[in-house]
Amino acid sequence: MADFGSRRERNAYGKTIHKTDEYAGNPHKAILDFIAPYLGSIRLSADKLLVATYRQPERTEGGLYLTESSLDEDKFQSAAGLVLKLGEACFKDDPTTSFAGFKAEPLEWVTFRPVHGSAREICGLHCRFLQDLHIDAVIEDPTLVW
Repeated sequence: MADFGSRRERNAYGKTIHKTDEYAGNPHKAILDFIAPYLGSIRLSADKLLVATYRQPERTEGGLYLTESSLDEDKFQSAAGLVLKLGEACFKDDPTTSFAGFKAEPLEWVTFRPVHGSAREICGLHCRFLQDLHIDAVIEDPTLVW
């Protein structure tokens, strides 16, 4: 069994990762660096994706600090996320569903309706478990959607 450290240590950094300079400069890398050690211990149901919810950095490009309530709102209203893991049957056609070749891959940004999926924290990182049908598009930049 893997050593995941104490829950307090994991949560402290996961909950504040969006407040780091690393996240502000490259949220993709910051999320991946944080969650990579834990992904092997997660097995998804067939048609589910694990997506790290995109949250705004603590500081705007102009240097202004966002309020805590504004930052927390992204947990519930963000419409973008980084695909971390796919279930075995994700984006595979079946008798009732055709994806027409569409597929989101791990480490790609996607957009979805914020009401879809189950919100969870994984080691303090805010994530969503989404059904493959609820992915609207693959996007290059998570700041493109709101």
